[in-house]
Amino acid sequence: MSFEDFITFKAAIEKADKYNLPVYVTMNGLYTPEQYPWLLKTISKISNLKGIKGLIVSDMGLLLTLK
Repeated sequence: MSFEDFITFKAAIEKADKYNLPVYVTMNGLYTPEQYPWLLKTISKISNLKGIKGLIVSDMGLLLTLK
């Protein structure tokens, strides 16, 4: 599922958490190094939400940057 804004995303995470449903966020794109600052900021923001159980990353460069 995709979300248009963070407020809608956060509301969905909170609702899932209310029902004890695990939520994993996927970053399925292939990203350029220029996109990493935004991605790192976004990942940091979403990782602080209570209902997020994990992050799935398909881009090896981003994965290594997160390491």
